[in-house]
Amino acid sequence: MACREHPSKCSTVAPGCGCSPVPWLRFLQPRLANHNPRGYPANSRGVTTPPSIRFSGSRFLTLFILALVAAGLLAGCGKSELHRQAEAMPLQQDISVHDLAARLGLRVTKCNHSLAKLSNNSSTVTVFAQPGGCVYVNGEEIATDAEIYPRGGTMMLPAGLESEIRRALRRAKATPPAIPVKPKPAKPKSTPIAVASIGVVVIDPGHGGKDSGAISAAGHYEKAVVLDVANALAKLLRQRGVTVRMTRSSDVFIPLDDRAGLANRVGPDLFVSIHADAARNRQAKGFTVYVPKREARASRSHRAGECVVRQLASFAPSRGVRQHNKRLRVLEKTRCPAMLVELGFMSNPAEASLLNRRDYRDKLAAALAEAIVSWLVD
Repeated sequence: MACREHPSKCSTVAPGCGCSPVPWLRFLQPRLANHNPRGYPANSRGVTTPPSIRFSGSRFLTLFILALVAAGLLAGCGKSELHRQAEAMPLQQDISVHDLAARLGLRVTKCNHSLAKLSNNSSTVTVFAQPGGCVYVNGEEIATDAEIYPRGGTMMLPAGLESEIRRALRRAKATPPAIPVKPKPAKPKSTPIAVASIGVVVIDPGHGGKDSGAISAAGHYEKAVVLDVANALAKLLRQRGVTVRMTRSSDVFIPLDDRAGLANRVGPDLFVSIHADAARNRQAKGFTVYVPKREARASRSHRAGECVVRQLASFAPSRGVRQHNKRLRVLEKTRCPAMLVELGFMSNPAEASLLNRRDYRDKLAAALAEAIVSWLVD
């Protein structure tokens, strides 16, 4: 850079020259011209510059390069620290039910796009896919609304569920097996069962919401009677190690195809639809078990119906196991063993009065639970 003060003498700024190559220093020079308490030497223009602000071009370039290097080192250190923090952060991963079974010492006994079962000699883990993905250990729900989905012939679930499942398995291992209690003669005979989950059952309380079903002469609704029996049945089955899914657990309307669709997605061992009958003949009475028309008398559905007849016939008149003269949609569209139980006749004043009693409904639920458990363990 040529010196404006001495163009003929130097091609760069002389050390004593007032023409500073640093632009931001130029505004200081007029202010320093008349301020020289220490007697600094002045240039030919009469401007004095303290030695501390006399910069040569080479010195300024050196300082500028050093500043860039320091900034780069600081940036590199910051980036490395961010990298170390990112590497230290755990990543949320999903795990397949087959890998989960290997880690927990279980074996996969069933796996499809909606349901997986993992078990050993003492415990069973049941996994349901979305919507409403949930996990049961020995009938106890330990996770709900989880991100569970099928992938490539297996089912994926959050890896974080492994610790919860492991804790539930430890609790089951630490719990001593229940000692069967001899029932009273008036109650159905108990069937000893293991603590582990023994199966999956879908319970379908008929009607609901805008569909009241049959109405008794006293004004009692079928939808309320069967919902109460179904909720009591679900509670009893869960206490005995059965995994239960309900098509409805409150007074809501569910289309028939949706009820069968839920059963097909879950893939249960048994589908049970609960109703109460009605007829023009007010003397008609008794319970009836209907099974799908597509199945033979020796089918699993028919054998499940026979278990129900044996239990309920101890205190109620039986009409046996039948195939309805109409194609009942919830039976014909399910792809698993299924039955529809008519608990009695709402049109019969005596039976309607019994069905309206809580103790009788509890008795029906206990008999149904005993029948289902005996069929599952058979």
